[in-house]
Amino acid sequence: MTSDPYLRRWYLKFNDRLFGGSLPLDTEIWWQPCGNNVGLTFEITPAAEGEHATLGIIIDPCLMGLKRFARQTLVHEMGHVKLWPMGYKLKDHGAKFHEELQRLATFKEYRKLL
Repeated sequence: MTSDPYLRRWYLKFNDRLFGGSLPLDTEIWWQPCGNNVGLTFEITPAAEGEHATLGIIIDPCLMGLKRFARQTLVHEMGHVKLWPMGYKLKDHGAKFHEELQRLATFKEYRKLL
């Protein structure tokens, strides 16, 4: 699947401003129903020797008209992307993830989304 250009622009902007450009640029992002969730992060291709996993983010299309909430959801999923290589996968919202949310809360741009 190819990234939605709108979501891709947001990802690149937030990657630069909130994550210092540290997140993988090959992460794919698109709109797709997520069941009981509004967003999900998952592996498209597992990590190979010396390489990182290719990750995907889906955002539920029910958020298409809710720009602020869609952006907040994307940044939340980007927190999962950041922690993924350290073994914090899927629905892990433990201490490390909460530390990441606290770090994000130091940015005025993120706080505006809340």
